[in-house]
Amino acid sequence: MAKWMKAYSNDLRQKIVETHSRERESIGQTAERFHVSYSFTWKLIKGYEQTGKVSPKPHGGGAKPKLKGEQLGVVAQLIEQKNGSASDYCGIGSKVIPSPGSRC
Repeated sequence: MAKWMKAYSNDLRQKIVETHSRERESIGQTAERFHVSYSFTWKLIKGYEQTGKVSPKPHGGGAKPKLKGEQLGVVAQLIEQKNGSASDYCGIGSKVIPSPGSRC
């Protein structure tokens, strides 16, 4: 099975909500009918009852960047100096991620 599944279309979402309402069947029965998970069906129906919409929620963001702006500049320097020795990188690298036990 694929790690990331494609989002369900709004047409399918609408059919699930309409069928659940029209047939007066349980959430589990509706989920089985459309071969989707119970939790997806439950969230879809509850969301529709609250908002009147079947479209998916927008993406919630993601992980915050680990490096700050000035640190990204230092990384760019490291990439440009890719032929340097380990001692050349030592001074620059400590600006990116200060390490108390550094060998530099």
